[in-house]
Amino acid sequence: MNLPAAFVLCLLASLAARAENAPKTPSPAEVSRPVTESELVRVTLTPEAERRLGIAVEPVKTRESSRRRLVGAEVILPLTSSTGEAPETSASPGALLQATTPSELLRLAQGQIDADVQVELARIQVEVAEKALARALQMLQDKAGAMRVVDEAKGQYDSTEASLKAARARRQLLGPALFDAGHPPRHWIRAGVYVGDLDQLDETAGVDVSRISGDPMNPPVTARPVSAFPSANAAAATVDFFYELVSTNSPFRLGQRVGVSIPFRNRELVLTVPWSAVVQDVSGGSWVYERTQLQTYVRRRVQVSRIHGTEAELSRGPAPGTSIVTEGVAELFGTEFGFGK
Repeated sequence: MNLPAAFVLCLLASLAARAENAPKTPSPAEVSRPVTESELVRVTLTPEAERRLGIAVEPVKTRESSRRRLVGAEVILPLTSSTGEAPETSASPGALLQATTPSELLRLAQGQIDADVQVELARIQVEVAEKALARALQMLQDKAGAMRVVDEAKGQYDSTEASLKAARARRQLLGPALFDAGHPPRHWIRAGVYVGDLDQLDETAGVDVSRISGDPMNPPVTARPVSAFPSANAAAATVDFFYELVSTNSPFRLGQRVGVSIPFRNRELVLTVPWSAVVQDVSGGSWVYERTQLQTYVRRRVQVSRIHGTEAELSRGPAPGTSIVTEGVAELFGTEFGFGK
């Protein structure tokens, strides 16, 4: 049955009037005047306060820099001889065992010692067989010996010479000597580089090696690239880069995990500010204070990509030429949040 149109309109009007008269539920939150982040952190100082805080400003600068990739690495023994030459043995699978755990290194060192002993014994046996062969030949020449004795001596000499070659081959499979008292200790760094970065990283450039903790009290150590037997980790999709520490007074221990900062091939302009200009909040955010006008400062968020000496390179920050506070930053930060003077 169809209701008259007038009745439907009256019903809708009644429901609308009842909804207007019903009590409204208060909103859980209301923003009366939205403000930007910079308006919340504006600080205005008097000339006296500015002098007391020791405020100094400098412009944001740009400089050409090579981006770097920080990768994990470990300290290993050299895969070449102590003289720095790369012998044929360095390309053997056994030589790669030098980059393993300390317990395996000890077993490898013991194996090298045993192999050296076997080589020396085989060499002595060759000398004895050689003298016996020479004596048999001399007796045969003097009509005091027999050809059978010469043949036996020749067979003994060939056998000992073959044993010496086999002993030397086994020794070569174990690689260069791990410990050489006649040369200062050298350390190599083996860094696993993601294969997707191979075309971008400069594998011929020197690198900075630092502790994983990134402690500023322990500055990075320079290392230079060296050639070694190619190795990779298929499971981790990484290829190994090898470096040698320039200084023999290495602060690292064998087997220690370290960080290696490898530069990219292409250089680019980056924003730089003094590291003293950067302040961090309790959440780990990095900030600088921009002077927008006389005695007025605004805290700007920045993103630090790298610390180079006393400078911080920014991947995001104020435009070049912007005046930022470089001295008195901590005091200004304390003033903003109420625990400074």
